[in-house]
Amino acid sequence: MAPWTHYEVLFVVNLKDSAFKWNAAVKMNLFYINSRPGGPGTQERAVDMRQHIGKGWVTIHAGEFITTPENVGLIGFRMSEVDSGDNRGGLIVKGVLIRPIN
Repeated sequence: MAPWTHYEVLFVVNLKDSAFKWNAAVKMNLFYINSRPGGPGTQERAVDMRQHIGKGWVTIHAGEFITTPENVGLIGFRMSEVDSGDNRGGLIVKGVLIRPIN
């Protein structure tokens, strides 16, 4: 990764037609490795996964960051939902894209 470059992080997922119990929003987090959760350099957004059921492979935006000479892309990311307590099914995670934004 090059300094002063704007990047986006996207999860590549497939929610099968038979996916179930996706009523609670899923949290997408992106953070700089040297920051604490909730502190500077942390992004969080909620995503309603039901809109992706049966759509095939889709990308879900987790966040964006700009590298600097001091922080050349040391990031972390996660997809989570622990509040509902329900077991869910039908989610396939293919991977994560980290790509520059023009």
